[in-house]
Amino acid sequence: MSLPDPARSWAVLVGFPSYDTLDDLPAVTNNVRRLQEILTSPHSWNLPAEHCLVLPPPSGPDAPTVSRDDVLDALHTAATAAEDALLVYFAGHGLLSESGELHLAVPRSDHRRLYRAVHYERVRHELVTNCRARSRLVILDCCYSGSALKGYMGADDVVANRARVEGTYIMTSAAKTAPALAPPGETYTAFTGELLAALEAGVPGASELLRTDEVFQHVRRRLANARPRRPIPQQRARNDGHSIALAHNRWTPPPPPASPALPVPLPIRRGGGAGGGRR
Repeated sequence: MSLPDPARSWAVLVGFPSYDTLDDLPAVTNNVRRLQEILTSPHSWNLPAEHCLVLPPPSGPDAPTVSRDDVLDALHTAATAAEDALLVYFAGHGLLSESGELHLAVPRSDHRRLYRAVHYERVRHELVTNCRARSRLVILDCCYSGSALKGYMGADDVVANRARVEGTYIMTSAAKTAPALAPPGETYTAFTGELLAALEAGVPGASELLRTDEVFQHVRRRLANARPRRPIPQQRARNDGHSIALAHNRWTPPPPPASPALPVPLPIRRGGGAGGGRR
């Protein structure tokens, strides 16, 4: 197993921190920025900057709003160019149609304007029909907009089920009936924060090159053991999806504790003088 060839691999990172009518998710900006830094670094995929497409791009306040078509255009560009590996990441609100179909919300979409959102079946079409990459990886940190609690991103296991793509590994941020959490005031969303920590600091006892399943299991344990408890992510894989290499494992075992110093034994004095010794 080896890391993907950076010259033949691409990534599309999409994250919307603000919406016209849905709750803002400011931590999403940090999610995307840090993931971009990792994927373009030598300890991960070492992608050339032009192979890591970010939406919305860093820009001033007068920049045009990113639309559904902008997302699909970036995905098509990367999907048709990638030959070794393709990673697609989305963070923001997820919306479900009445028939349960997943849509990825862009700033001007909401549950009444699904036609403005990215229908996940369009994403799946690009991955299945137009992408010939050996490894295809999708990471969804998304929600349903109907969550009543500010700072939460509602999700369901239907996200993972609707996202299934043959030959691709899918990681989603929450399980059935659990909201995916974007804690107010935290640097990252709950799920992506643990994902980034695993890629940055490594996973104890894992392989020299971190595989998708090793990262997922570590993230899952961390979220399940957090207090207060965090939503539990899901994964789906086809073919060798569980074994896609993501990064060098930076974890190093702590040094063993120093052995306590043993007391130095005193020399044994034996009796001396005439007739004083034992026979």
